[in-house]
Amino acid sequence: MLPTLREVLDLRPLRDGEPIVRAGRSRLDAPVRWVHVSEIGDIGNLLEGGELILSTGVALPESAAALARFVTDLAGAGVCGIVVELGRRFHRSLPAALVDAAHRAELPLVELHRETPFVAVTQAVHTLILAARMRELEASDERQRHRTLLTTLALAADVPPDLAERAGALGVPLHGRALTGVAVRTGDGGADGADPALLRDIANRAADTLRALRVPALVGLLDDQHVAAVVSLEDAGRTDAALRRLCEQVHAVAEVRGVGPLVVGVGTTTSGAPSAAATLREAVRVADTAATLPPRAGWFRSPDLRLQGLVHQLRDHPSLRDYVERELRPLLDRADADRLLDVLTAYCRTGASKTDTAAALFVSRASLYDRLRKLERILGVDLADPDVVLGLHFALLARETLARPDLAAPHAG
Repeated sequence: MLPTLREVLDLRPLRDGEPIVRAGRSRLDAPVRWVHVSEIGDIGNLLEGGELILSTGVALPESAAALARFVTDLAGAGVCGIVVELGRRFHRSLPAALVDAAHRAELPLVELHRETPFVAVTQAVHTLILAARMRELEASDERQRHRTLLTTLALAADVPPDLAERAGALGVPLHGRALTGVAVRTGDGGADGADPALLRDIANRAADTLRALRVPALVGLLDDQHVAAVVSLEDAGRTDAALRRLCEQVHAVAEVRGVGPLVVGVGTTTSGAPSAAATLREAVRVADTAATLPPRAGWFRSPDLRLQGLVHQLRDHPSLRDYVERELRPLLDRADADRLLDVLTAYCRTGASKTDTAAALFVSRASLYDRLRKLERILGVDLADPDVVLGLHFALLARETLARPDLAAPHAG
């Protein structure tokens, strides 16, 4: 991260200048992108934003209105702050017009009460900025290496023989460890994928959380729908505790951003580098399948999916689409299809309980009986037969899955 203005003011060259913040104190945590020394009054059009302006004030305008305009122009250019050395133009303090304008613009304005070598300031700040840029490049490279390994695990037909070595170089041992795949996705991702910024936030929070727990893990974006992780623990008994903390943190990201609930899928805990691919692919399948289920605050595993899991595994088989067509076509051709499908779905989901179905639909039992009889006539079935209800429920689940474009493309394995 770039240094903040607060951190810059604490550097020795500026601290020796006895700085006093005259305005914009609430904005001192703004990042400093660059330092620009200027004695030009009209400089706003030369700036890109994020600069810290250093000045002795010798070329600043005379009138109060012009001083206010100087501050307004710099604020409009997006500078992060203005530092003015006293002594050459202004002596005891900065003029009220300058300070008042900075207050109105909420722009940090700092006066220096001792002579300050601006060259030393720019060198110190630029050293911090370049170090921050280098850390960003290194972090970006590490994120890309994590993503490459995760993509290989999720998609490659064969796990490369050097996978464990490459993971170990990133501080994630795979041999002799309890490995658990984790996949996070939004519950309503469309065909174009989830919001990239949201996925990055989730990936960063997941990585920070596991790092704080001292749990080695490969973490990163897997594709435009998923954030993935392979968690490596020496003791498999710590897995659930690590998952609980991880889920708390990634779900918190969704809450802060005000988006729909996230879905966390978890694979079977296993051991050994070759099986890392299996647990990660299972986690992705679980997350994709669970995206069609009611949300939960924790995570899903394969046993939680039951019939929905089977539907998801068959989603690309032509016979599944044929089955849906055969079972539901008499309903789908009707003008009132949506209303009748709602009734049938509620009936199947409540285990054919007429009382619960009526409550779920907010209708009277008498009204529900009429609708169920209508469904029986249209479909030519007996809705009191458990096998019929199971078959129709399967068809409804399959139809819902096939209608989700974000669930259409399977991952390898």
